[in-house]
Amino acid sequence: MSDSLPRVNLRQLRNQAKDFNKLAQTKAAAADVLARIRRHHPRFTEGTPQQIVEGFSLQEAQHVVAREHGYDSWPRLVADATDREEADRQGRFVKDELRGIENLHEAICEFLQDAFHRAGAVDSSIDIQFVDQVRWSEFLGSRPSGSWSYSYMPTPLQGFAVFDLPVETARILGAQGRVDPVFVTQLEEVVAGTRDVKTISNDDHKRFIGPLLDNGIEAAWEPAMKMEMAEIHFEPDAEKQPKRTVAEPSNVVAYVQLATEAEDVALRLCYPYRTMIPVLGELASFA
Repeated sequence: MSDSLPRVNLRQLRNQAKDFNKLAQTKAAAADVLARIRRHHPRFTEGTPQQIVEGFSLQEAQHVVAREHGYDSWPRLVADATDREEADRQGRFVKDELRGIENLHEAICEFLQDAFHRAGAVDSSIDIQFVDQVRWSEFLGSRPSGSWSYSYMPTPLQGFAVFDLPVETARILGAQGRVDPVFVTQLEEVVAGTRDVKTISNDDHKRFIGPLLDNGIEAAWEPAMKMEMAEIHFEPDAEKQPKRTVAEPSNVVAYVQLATEAEDVALRLCYPYRTMIPVLGELASFA
C-alpha cells in the first residue's frame, strides 16, 4: 500500500525507472545511487558497488522506484497508477483518496460526540456510517429530510463543498453553546412554519455555523491542509443547489455520512471531485 503516490502518469514512472537504471549501470555509480539501491532492494543490501552494477537491471530499477513510492512491488505501483489515470479521466476518486477522507473525518465524529454526550446523550456514539462517491444527482436524491444545507468554499481548493446539518444536531450544538442558541430557536420556528426563512440573513447563518466550521470541519482537515472557509451560503432548497457547487448533475462527489448508534444522521458532508483535485495526492497519504 502506498503512503502517497504523486499524481504522475505511467510514462513518467517508467522514465524514472529507466533513468535510474542508467545511473546504476555506470562503473562509478554515485554514492547516493548506491545508497538508494541498498535501502530499497533486499538483494543488494550488503552488495559491493561492483556487485550492484553487475547485477542491476531495469527490473531492479523498477523495484527501487516502486519502493520509494511506498509500494512493495512494481506491479502494485503500476496497478495504482493505472487506476489513478483512469480515475482522472472519469473525474472520480480512487479508493485510497476515499479512505483518506474517511480517516480525516474521525475528528468530526469526536467533536460531535462530545457535544452529544454533554447534552445528556451519554450512550450515543457518533460514527462514520459510510464514505462513498456518487453522481451529484444521486447525492441530491438521497438527502435526509429535516436538514439544512450549506455550501462553502474551502480555500485553497478550487470550488465549493457542501454539508447538510440535521435540525436535531443543530439543537444539540446550540444547547452546548457550540453554535448560537438564538439562531437554533429561529431555525425551529422555520421548521415549524412560524417564521419565514428569508428573515434570516446570510450573515446570521455564517455566525451560526462558524463554530462548527472552525472546530469541526477545519480542525478535521488540519493534518492535510490549512483550510479556511469562504463564501458560505445557506441553501433553503437543497434540491436547487446552484451550479457554483457542481457544474453538471453527472459530476462525481465524495460524501461522508455521520450517524448515531440509532442510525440517525448527525451530519452529511459532500466534496465534489473537481473541488478536491489540488489535494487528491495528499489524501492518499491518510489512507
